[in-house]
This record gives sequence, C-alpha cells and structure tokens, in this order.
Amino acid sequence: MKRNLLRLVFMLFAGILLTACGGNKGLTSRNMAHLYQQDGVLMRPEYYVINTSPFESELHYRLLAHELLYMKPTEGEIYTADVRIRVRLYSSLENPVLLDSASIRFTDEQLKMEDIVLEGVIPFKTPEAQRYVLDVQLQDLNRDYTHQNYVDFRKTTLDSRNYFSLHQTNGELMFEPVVKLNTPFLIKSTNTQLDSVWVRVYHRQFPLASPPYVIENDMAFDYTADSLYYAALTDTFSFSKPGFYHFQKDTTTTEGFTTFCYYQHFPYVTQVDHLAPPMRYITTKKEFQALTSKKVVDAFWIKNAGTPDRAKMLIRTYYNRVEDANSFFTSYTEGWRTDRGIVYTIFGPPNIIYKTASSESWIYGEENSMLSYNFNFVRVQNPFSSNDYALNRSSIYRYSWSQAVDTWRQGRIFNVSDVQRAQDESERQYSRPYFWY
Repeated sequence: MKRNLLRLVFMLFAGILLTACGGNKGLTSRNMAHLYQQDGVLMRPEYYVINTSPFESELHYRLLAHELLYMKPTEGEIYTADVRIRVRLYSSLENPVLLDSASIRFTDEQLKMEDIVLEGVIPFKTPEAQRYVLDVQLQDLNRDYTHQNYVDFRKTTLDSRNYFSLHQTNGELMFEPVVKLNTPFLIKSTNTQLDSVWVRVYHRQFPLASPPYVIENDMAFDYTADSLYYAALTDTFSFSKPGFYHFQKDTTTTEGFTTFCYYQHFPYVTQVDHLAPPMRYITTKKEFQALTSKKVVDAFWIKNAGTPDRAKMLIRTYYNRVEDANSFFTSYTEGWRTDRGIVYTIFGPPNIIYKTASSESWIYGEENSMLSYNFNFVRVQNPFSSNDYALNRSSIYRYSWSQAVDTWRQGRIFNVSDVQRAQDESERQYSRPYFWY
C-alpha cells in the first residue's frame, strides 16, 4: 500500500476561543453508533494525539484513499478527492466550552486509482494541563459524507501517555498501541528531558467477562509488575511473550505509555486455537470442554445451523464480531473478552450509542421503548488504557441474554433487527382497533 504525503494541498485555520460555547450543548446527545459499525460506514479514519509541548498538541490522522470518492471534473482530467477535517477542543463532552479549533482542507490527485494512505498533522493549542477531548469531523466533500469521532487524550503531566508515541522501525507512526510478537518497534517521547524509561512487564491472565446478568465483585488490580527493567528510548524494542508493557519515567506514579502484545495476527482470528474460546458465550460448560479441535467446532456450528452453508454464515458473522470487538475494545485484554466485547459479540452493533466523558450507553431498538435492550458502561480509571469500560450489571438482563444466546443456538444470527421486529409486532398488536360486542 502506497503512502501519499507530498501531494496533500491544504489550508490551515486555527484560533484559540477560550470562552465561546456556540451551540455545542448536544455533544453527549449525538448518536455515535457508527463508531462500532461496519455496514454503511464509508470511512474508518485513524487518529492519535501527540503533545508536542506543555501548550501545544498535534492530531495525527490517517485514512485510506479507497474510502474516498474520486471524481473527474471533465474527460481527460485526473481523479481528485476533496477532504476537509475540522477539530474542536473541549475539556469534556459535558462541558462544551470551545478551547481551540482548527480546520484543514486538502485534495489528492491520481492519474489512476491506487490504494494509497493519506496522512497528515493538524496542530492546535492546549491552554492548560488537563484531560481533553477533540471533536473531529472528517468530510468527503465529493460525496457530501461526514465521519465524526471523539478523541480523548491526557496532558496532566509531562509523563502522560500522549507525550509518547509508537513507531515502526522505519519511523512510521502506529495509531494503535498494539504490537506483534517478536516484531521490532520504537518508542518516542516529545519530553526532551526524557532519554530513558522504566518498563513494567505484566503477564496476567484475566477472567472472561461474565453474562450481563451476573453480578460481580470488582477486584483491585495489583500494580506490582511481574518484572521491571530500564531501557534507553533509542533502543529498538521487541516482545517475545504476550502481555502489556508500561513505559514510564517515574515508577512511583502510574503515569506512562502502555503497549499491548497478544498474538502474531491480532486482532484477526487466524489460528485453530482461537476458534473455541469465544464460543464460551453460547455453549454449556460440557459443550465448551469438548471443543478440542476444529472438527468438533465445525460440528457444533453445523448441528445448530442445520446445514453446512448456514453454518458458514453463522461462523463468518460470529468471528467477524470477535475481530471487530478486538479492534474496538482492546485494552488490558483482548476486546472480545471485555464487557463491551461480550455484548457486542452476542447482540451485535447497537443502533444507538451515547457517549460522555465517563460512560457509554448502548441501545438496541427504539430509544423510548420498554422492549429495547439498554446497556450502560462506565469508564474504569485504568493507568494503562482509556479504553476500559465496565458494564452496570443487572439481573434484568437474564431474559434478553437468554433470548440472544438461544437465537444463535437455533442457527440464526442475533442482531438489532430482532429487537426492532419484536417492537414492531408489539406496536401492531396494541394498535389494533377495539370492538365492543
């Protein structure tokens, strides 16, 4: 895949607006369900914020050219994409006082369509040390399509994770803090006073998320590292064991940057021994213990689906959700194993998501219907990741969980349309005319 930096032509407008509010009170009321959906989402841009000084930061962005609409104004001219990216800086989604804003517009021209990567940097001001959120809107102007995202970042101290960045050995920025086994990489810091770091190593086994109706007692994480060593930032790093690795200047605090290492082709399910574990959600204990080979796994799906072709459809959808959960929800453990991962795998992507600085609310079905499934997740204060959320568990989920699992075991894919179908049937039933005889 080719990379295109030189042909980006853009104009940058930026200015600090310390007191403006300007109609942004609806930040927490926007439906952000597209962030966790694949169908109908035309673009999947990547973002990462790097703090370049105590008062400035940069938004690094990357998107694929094939996700944009290229047009030829007249016959014989080159294909052109037209893109605008707007960023607005807030202290939180709940407190939408605009601190700074910036906008770029660029075009990309191609004689023949190629699968290239478009990337760049948008600088902006950060007036004081704290946590922030960026409201990022990427517009494909040819298509009249906008993709919106919220990007959280930290700037509480010079050791905060956004003063660090992860790179391939050729210097290319890695937008996700996930590295592959036995693959070299680099860690960089914009803190000019930092030339060496402590590396805390954690090889921990975390339990699989329980069904939503199971009430659990939270257990405090033991911050004591399994091992600890000192390394220069000029070193090339490589990990031979799965786990997570916390880079920091001062081991008496929890501030720092964390990389996560799982298996070679993560987040994809590519090996036979990756097939059985996610099936624990839809199997009995006895069935799960019998899943010792691919042949047995295939037999389970075919038995429940009825035919091999239908089983292939179930398998494709189920493991696509596992892979998507890995991409969206990974932190201290693989995404499919988390609270959001278990809900996403079984129920599918929700059709409504509301985000705040500390929570996500997922809704399946009509928002105000008593038949909707509602899941509320609270962000966990995790020193290693801002992507850790815990479900507010309740016994009321027992029925909806059973319905969804039974649907899978009956050879059908459960998704939001099942909830909407039940709501439509209920509405038809109660809207029938009443006759007095």
